[in-house]
Parts: sequence; structure tokens; C-alpha cells
Amino acid sequence: MRKNKKLKPYAPVIQTYLRELNPPAKNKGVRYSIAQGPSQVATASSVKAAITFNLETMNTACTLAAKFDVQLISFPELFLSGYELKSADIAAAAAQYLLEHKFHETGGPISALALKYNMAIVCPLPYQGVDPTGNPGVYDAALVFDHTGTFLGVQFKTHLWGIAEYSWFRTPTYNMQKSVYDPLQNPYRTFDINGFPVGIAICYDAEFPEVARCLALNGALLTVLPTAAPASTLPGQTEPYPDIALHCIPANALHNQNFCSYGNRADWEYSLEGIVQTQVLQYTGNSIICDPYGSALVQAVRNEDTLLIADCIICDFPSTQPPETSYIINRRPDLYNVLTETTVPYPAGETYTYQVNQNDPPAPATPNKNRCDP
Repeated sequence: MRKNKKLKPYAPVIQTYLRELNPPAKNKGVRYSIAQGPSQVATASSVKAAITFNLETMNTACTLAAKFDVQLISFPELFLSGYELKSADIAAAAAQYLLEHKFHETGGPISALALKYNMAIVCPLPYQGVDPTGNPGVYDAALVFDHTGTFLGVQFKTHLWGIAEYSWFRTPTYNMQKSVYDPLQNPYRTFDINGFPVGIAICYDAEFPEVARCLALNGALLTVLPTAAPASTLPGQTEPYPDIALHCIPANALHNQNFCSYGNRADWEYSLEGIVQTQVLQYTGNSIICDPYGSALVQAVRNEDTLLIADCIICDFPSTQPPETSYIINRRPDLYNVLTETTVPYPAGETYTYQVNQNDPPAPATPNKNRCDP
């Protein structure tokens, strides 16, 4: 693995899987790109500098992707601010800057890039606003713009990871009674990109099979999963983090018979104080786009700046099952009530009761013979 000595402008290796010279026609698929690149994380004194650097990375990625007629591009979790934000105050300051400079709006900086390069953009960032039930706060989210620069909506991260994220961000809530007929109350809605239904979830969401299945049941033929997957062992971890791109992403694609992707950072994230650059957190650089058979269409070969591009055309992948048979249509939802019960016979205790918006709770206190604790 090549290790950067300092933060450098985005200069990616380009890896492609292109079916034809021209991108997929409307309603047939989408030419999709993941930008795996460098990241500058905001600090108390460098919010503007970090966002400016990361926005330039976005511009470079879009410039290169446009040469291949990419129709959709996505960036890693909390892309514009950097991920390792250190405190709620820094997360809030970055979110406020993005709000004041109209990053959320049609006609703002992200919108302008989408229009200039004629491609839809999924841009993760700290989002200051209200959740679907009207609660104000700062959220871990992604903004979606179509190829005309029109703002399509916000996708919130629904499963926060670790104590730090719970201290930086608010957990979004939804009125699930209205979710059937109100897209804004659907936590796993889809977005129309080139006539192709695209679902989005963020980082830790990818590790819950329920999320990928909900997106598929809502019609997603491509699941876009921006992430910030660390190579470092963080405080509280006793084992290195599993490679989600190796395990969960192929399984999600196969189980749901759609395309599934994971978009991470490359190598180290840096902070900048004056002219001093500091390595903050290292990432695994394991970005991937999987086909409906669970195989990689394209994946980052090394943990380095990379631009992945793949044609996601659903009709290229006929079902591997007999006619009229698939994981989606052969489900038995009448048997799955335990998935939505709030009290379950959790294997590490006699029972476990889930709380609404629980903040990274401990394992059940009630022991049983299957626990690993001494």
C-alpha cells in the first residue's frame, strides 16, 4: 500500500467496467461512479479550508467522470466536512457553513457541479435542518441532486455508529404511519436517476441487512452506500473492523438481486492547523460496485485515490433462479414479525427491549449460557 506523506489534491487511478461507449439509455440502467479520494477534516479553525479542499476534490472527480459520460457519482460519508470531526461543536460549525453557503439548494455549489457536468450527485455532509418529523438538529446525511442540478432530497443516516456519532448528530425520526404514501416519511425511499431507481444509505446502515432489503422492496435497483470505514483500531475496539465490502456488500446485492456499492476514503484523512498537516484517521479504501450476482463489477485495487466507474444495467443479469422464483417474491413476511417486535429473545440475554432512538446501548444485562463474557 502506498502511504501518502501529506494531503495532496485528488489524482485518481481510474478503473472502469463499461458495457458500451455510450452510457445506459433512460430506464435501462445508470453509468455510476464512486470517488475514493483524499479528505481534509474540519477543525475549529479550518471549517472553510476543509470544505474548500473537499469541494475541489468533488470538482476534479466530476471533471474526470464526465469524460466517461458518468450519469451518477457518489462520495464518502461526511465528504464535505471530513469524517473525524472530534466534537459536536465542529460538526455544527461545518453544518452551519454549508447551510449559509447554500450547499443544500438548487443553484448552490453542489447543484452547480451537477448542472455543469450533466450528472447526478450524491454528496454526504453534516446537515443542519429538520428531520422528517420536524425535529431541528445536525444530522449525518447525504444530499441528492439530479443531472440538471435540481435538489431531489435528503437521505439521513438511520443507524449512528459509536458514542462519538451520537454526540455529534441527532438520530432522525419518521412517522411510519404515513410512510406508505408519503415519500418524505419513508426512511428508505428511492431516487429516480436516469429513470433508474437508486436507494441510498450511509456507512453503518450497510451492515444491517434490513436496510438493503427495505431499499430493494421500495424498488431500488442500485444501492449507494457512502462510508467512512477505518483501517485503524479505534478506542473500545478489540479487533480490527471487518471488511464490509468483502462480506456485506456482495451479500446485499445477491440477496436483493440488485447492484450494491460501498464508497470509502483513501488512506489517511488530515487536519490542517495553519500550515501544519496532521494525520487523523486511516481508512481502508475498499470501495466496490457489485452486480446482482454478488460479484464485483469494479473495485479499488489499492488503498489509493481511485475513481470507479461501472455500467449498472439490470437486464445484463437475468435471475439465477428458476422462472417466477426470486428472493424478493418468495419472501414470507407473515413469518417475520420478530423483525419489528420491540422485545425479542436476544441471544446474549433472556430478552431484550429496544428503545426508540437508543444511543448505542450496552448488551443486555441478563446473562445466559451463550454469552462470551467471563
